[in-house]
Amino acid sequence: MTTPAHVTSIEALHAFRGALIRFADEATSAVDSLRQEVLRTMEWIEHDRPGYWKQQVKRNFDGVAQARTQLEIAQMRTYEGQGPACIEERKRLANAKARLQFAQDQIQVVRHWTIKLQRESDDFRGRNGHLEGILKRELPMAIGKLQRMVESLDRYAERLPRQDATESSATEPDKETKPAAPGPATTE
Repeated sequence: MTTPAHVTSIEALHAFRGALIRFADEATSAVDSLRQEVLRTMEWIEHDRPGYWKQQVKRNFDGVAQARTQLEIAQMRTYEGQGPACIEERKRLANAKARLQFAQDQIQVVRHWTIKLQRESDDFRGRNGHLEGILKRELPMAIGKLQRMVESLDRYAERLPRQDATESSATEPDKETKPAAPGPATTE
């Protein structure tokens, strides 16, 4: 057995429907923004970073070769019968080798993060798919159902007699139809 609904404000239902529409718009926009951010990040890690670090490896190979050449040239010089210490050149070569090693390590780091990010992206899309389904299918259906309910309540409210008129007639009894109350009998 169903019980009747106790609706006190159709305007509140209108306001709720409007708030629900705004929520749907904002949530859809946020989900779309997140999806785009994930795609941009995937593009960056899969395409931009590998190319960048490969270029850095090549550049640092050239740097190591140049530092090695400068060290060899410095080692050929002699000052007053002694071989040069070549301290600066050795530091430059060590720094160039360190930069090369760092760039080579970054290629491995990018590979690692590409795989990890792909997994995380797949998980995100899976979890996000449920929310997108709600936002694209269920929420519009709920908004439509709410709209139909509001329209039905509006039609129902239009058919009801105005409460102002019925209250005033109910509180003021008709004097002509009201029988006089019997009073005490007077004898004269």
